Amino acid sequence: MSHGGRLLYIRVGLVTAQKEVTHILLAFLAALPILIVFGLIVGYRWPADKAMPMTLLVTALLALTQWHITLVAVGVAVAKGFLITVNILYVIFAAILLLRILEIGGAVATIDRMLGAVSQDRRIQAIIIAWLFGAFIEGAAGFGTPQALAAPLLVSLGFPALAAVIVAVLANSAPVTFGAAGVPITVGIGSYAHEYVTGVTRYASVLHGIVGIIVPLMIVMVMTRMFGQRKSWKDGLEAAPFALFSGAAFTVPMAVSAFVLGPELASIIGGLVGMIIVIIAARAGFLVPRNVWRFPPRAQWDKSWTGHHVPDVHDGRMSPTLAMLPYMLVAVLLVITRLPQLPLQAWLQTVAITFPLGTESFTFLPLYSPAFIFLACGIIATIVYKLPPHHAVIEGKKTLARLLHPLIALTGAVGMVNVFLATSTNPLGLPGMPDALAGAATLLGDAFSAASPFIGILGAFIAGSNTVSNLLFGPFQLKTALALGLAPSIILALQSVGGAVGNMVAVHNIVAASAVVGLKHRESDVIRATALPCLIYGTLAAIIGILLMTFLL
Repeated sequence: MSHGGRLLYIRVGLVTAQKEVTHILLAFLAALPILIVFGLIVGYRWPADKAMPMTLLVTALLALTQWHITLVAVGVAVAKGFLITVNILYVIFAAILLLRILEIGGAVATIDRMLGAVSQDRRIQAIIIAWLFGAFIEGAAGFGTPQALAAPLLVSLGFPALAAVIVAVLANSAPVTFGAAGVPITVGIGSYAHEYVTGVTRYASVLHGIVGIIVPLMIVMVMTRMFGQRKSWKDGLEAAPFALFSGAAFTVPMAVSAFVLGPELASIIGGLVGMIIVIIAARAGFLVPRNVWRFPPRAQWDKSWTGHHVPDVHDGRMSPTLAMLPYMLVAVLLVITRLPQLPLQAWLQTVAITFPLGTESFTFLPLYSPAFIFLACGIIATIVYKLPPHHAVIEGKKTLARLLHPLIALTGAVGMVNVFLATSTNPLGLPGMPDALAGAATLLGDAFSAASPFIGILGAFIAGSNTVSNLLFGPFQLKTALALGLAPSIILALQSVGGAVGNMVAVHNIVAASAVVGLKHRESDVIRATALPCLIYGTLAAIIGILLMTFLL
């Protein structure tokens, strides 16, 4: 090689090395907000209403100083985060109010007796309500609705608030990929990779169909270890046959539905079929544990277990049909208003309030929100249960007073996400925070598929949404798969599965679920309980994805 050639080779090498160092540095800076969230909430046990505003401040400073986006852009991102938070709190407010009406009217006491007739074992009750009923609601509405319904119902039935939140967050995982009538796939993937939607749907159904079976077992094991009299994993393992059966009762019909009908109805069908199968099995004593497991007496509960939601349950001795009527109406209305084949969806979306945000805008759909359905069913319940209207007004005022903590925490969390995304458009032409963070994974080469579900988990942790995670990191995963010669459908399926499971550790979701049961400053306890199940699910999904890539292609 000539002297000039050697110099050129050295210069190219230096430029390449400099670019790699720049990308690594950008990835580290982009990771700082996430590291701070974990450090403050999990390490130092800061409450979310302090940790998330601090994280938002750090993210904003990084965006301004390192990515050079304007102060106006940061302000727009934070304002959009506030509006999204108000939209979320609208759902939380309506869910709490509906539950309070059911409690005062005596419906909750009747539901408690119904579940007691099925089984008095709290492990089985958690599976039926959080895993199966929650999956059905996730399939119909998504976006935190299952937690808003399941967590407070569990509390009203006698679960500690902290246990109810952990159970609801863990359960709201596998069904999420096909939640909200398939939006995480049809929009989260289909908006940029429409040709792969069918393949992604089928591979994701296989991944969830296999790994999702263990979710009910993880739920009962975490519950008995943290909240049992004996603090024992064994009490959870004792219910393993029933828990695994309940897992399959959802995942099998879900997977079959996804293969045959597509993503839109998979979780709805899986949740409904699974609920029917498991309730019949529990009533017949099929695989039911011999020993009935309950929480310790309330007097022995740790103070950290309880929230500010104190059930005021009146036993009206009403019929089971009347007691379940509001929830049945909620389920039916959520389904028929989410199906694009019916005109109700378009009608409800015609009422829109738009807030201009510079070059962007935020649209609030008050009638299309699940909150409107909750409120409508609450009004119907008030009439049917013959309750004085002033009860609803009093409870509404009490509920509003409880929303200050989640307002601060969620504004910080969602604002951080929006600033994070805003860096993708910067005057320096640098990769935005999401691309810089995900770009570090390309260093893995052919082992990239093992990282794919964890990138999805990261997206959900940041955004609290499978759909946003798929929109955030899906295009990057697709490009990387094509560049490395990996199967795009499997990689995007791993991304979507990870985006669903990431809901287990998403601060955004944990704060929202905690708000519904009046639980404050316990976010670190929830993440500590859900982090290991999340990692287990992601690891198993990665292994199965690699096997699919190896033997099917």
